[in-house]
Amino acid sequence: MMNPSPTYTLFLLLLLPSLITTSCYFPDGSTTQDTPCNPKSANSTCCGPGYACLSNHLCSVTSQVPLSIADLSPYYVRASCTDPTWTSTECPQFCTNATNGDNLGVGGMGVGKCDGNASLDRYYCRDERTKDLSDGVLCGDQEYYFGFEGFPTTVTVIGGDSTSTPSTTSTTAPASSQHPVSSGDNRVALGAGLGVGLGVPLLLAFGVITLLWSRSRPIRVAELGAESLGSPSPIAEGKVASQLHEVHSDALSRPHELPGKDPFTAGQ
Repeated sequence: MMNPSPTYTLFLLLLLPSLITTSCYFPDGSTTQDTPCNPKSANSTCCGPGYACLSNHLCSVTSQVPLSIADLSPYYVRASCTDPTWTSTECPQFCTNATNGDNLGVGGMGVGKCDGNASLDRYYCRDERTKDLSDGVLCGDQEYYFGFEGFPTTVTVIGGDSTSTPSTTSTTAPASSQHPVSSGDNRVALGAGLGVGLGVPLLLAFGVITLLWSRSRPIRVAELGAESLGSPSPIAEGKVASQLHEVHSDALSRPHELPGKDPFTAGQ
């Protein structure tokens, strides 16, 4: 088995984030090029490029959204989610009612905002049911609006700076109403998801490195063993050559008796 090269190991580590990247889905199951607001969480709301991800799972237009899109987009949007089943509490739990005319596919749903309230941040879906109603009716009747306790904060801006100021452009678009969601609960869920998300990639990366190291170690040990049992060291070779030279020299320096007749038998 070949020993994985450092370049190959680095390639695997660089590829690892892409292997755990998830797609974003609309309620009808269609996919989109949106980006998760919290990519390190098991599930997350998704928003489009330049949009701000709010802590209440809404997406809002910022100055970083291209003008060609911002001019046609409502200020607030119910976008997509990484959970294709939309059963996760990290998915927007509003404006997903097809009976009311909500768009469940590509494009998401436009959302309108009511004037500020001391205890409840209220919104309504811009769908077929609400398109002909005034803000007074929509924001005064619980049948039409949904709300969040407190006011949302910006989690991040997709592909940009989270401190980006929102765009002043706002137009109408379709949307729908559903159950209210607490912004306080959202923040706790985002924090818990972040902790889990950070642990999984780190453990996976550690496992890859450990596997590659364990596979390469026996090969290296075998190579070292072969080196130690193979050719003798230069020092050993020198000693053997020296000993052979001494034996050869000693043999040449000794006197040798020439063959001759036995003196006792010479006269016979």
